[in-house]
Amino acid sequence: MLGFKNKLETKSEEQQSQILNSLFGCISFSIPQTLMFQADSNQGLIDLESINTNSILISDSLIVWTNDCNCKSIIEFTYRIQRLIRNAFIAGFPLRGTIEYGSIYHEERNIPTKTSYNHFNLIGGNALMNAYKSEQEFQWAGCIITQNCTKQILSILDINDQSLIFKNKVLIKYDAPKKNGETENLYVINWVDFILADYCRKNKITELFMQYCKPESLHLAKPKIDNTQKFLNYIVKNNWGNKIIGVQGKRQ
Repeated sequence: MLGFKNKLETKSEEQQSQILNSLFGCISFSIPQTLMFQADSNQGLIDLESINTNSILISDSLIVWTNDCNCKSIIEFTYRIQRLIRNAFIAGFPLRGTIEYGSIYHEERNIPTKTSYNHFNLIGGNALMNAYKSEQEFQWAGCIITQNCTKQILSILDINDQSLIFKNKVLIKYDAPKKNGETENLYVINWVDFILADYCRKNKITELFMQYCKPESLHLAKPKIDNTQKFLNYIVKNNWGNKIIGVQGKRQ
């Protein structure tokens, strides 16, 4: 979550609570939402109620994962991440992420005491560590799909299912910008809809990026803002804006 510490450090406890409530609302609305669609005319609607997308927010890091990697879960997970990035950006929380394929270990335990419970929550695994290391390399608000994950997606989804995320331009190839000044051509999430496209045309991306932040921190965020603006311009130029079910976060 880009600039998250900067958003909170100069705020009062009440203001911090308002910001965190806005963020939590954005996450809780974006991830559970579902899109009802048909893979093709010969298939029924995908049973989205059976698809679980889990998330944990720890400080400025958001971890999201599915319980399995079948075709239905992959498709809906992709759409949910798309909505999450879009909604969070408009609400003032630009996200930078990586989607990786692999196993993770997650366990929750609630051990009773005399008056309450002690809560224990463990999550880890190679997929999580690889995603974290990859995410740190990039310089923008956006989300890349690792080459390993792309390979797995293409092997799991058939042609009809692939069209729901590739032909519909939910996943697109893009030269994702890195902190070292280089780029890497990868599949990335296209999280731009007509509302963000309009902000882009009106040159309001910096305003969205810097919500809650101190004006003097603009010079630190500028490389990320410029790279994000370049990505948005690329989507708008190619007319690849998506029809995303958006949820407007609270502005405090």
